[in-house]
Amino acid sequence: MKGPGRPTEIKVADSGAGAELVPPRPETLALNMRRIHDGTGMPLVRQIIIFVGGILPALLAVTGILMWLRTRRRPRTPPDSMAALAEAEALAN
Repeated sequence: MKGPGRPTEIKVADSGAGAELVPPRPETLALNMRRIHDGTGMPLVRQIIIFVGGILPALLAVTGILMWLRTRRRPRTPPDSMAALAEAEALAN
């Protein structure tokens, strides 16, 4: 049942038509951690930020490994300036 601010629990007796309100549970550390990690009860924008913040490290790790593998496959050639310097020395001798 919806109460002021958040849903309210009602306990209904099986033997009769009696019902009573259940006092709200206190906010625990575990409940707060779960809310932060999965975005329960938060606006959609905050849930999207949480999702992107969780997927971004994995994406960066994969792209970093791909870049590292790509540089290992390239043949190592000296820079152009070193080649020009060696050619100039050879011509001078």
